[in-house]
Amino acid sequence: MLTAYGNVANAVECMRRGAFDYVEKNIPGVDVYELLVLKIEQALERRRSAVNTLRRMEEITRRLTSSLRRGD
Repeated sequence: MLTAYGNVANAVECMRRGAFDYVEKNIPGVDVYELLVLKIEQALERRRSAVNTLRRMEEITRRLTSSLRRGD
């Protein structure tokens, strides 16, 4: 979530609704574009990690199901 007017209540609500992060545009001494690149990279890494976790869980489920069917 990128906003020009940040406040705690708004940040909490955005995060509750699934925002990866909450960034104010008007932070003195901070290049907002560099910050956005960093935040996007972090979001993509979290997404990759979540996808990898789901794949591992699917593989474990597949193996357990196969094993149960065989009676192992």
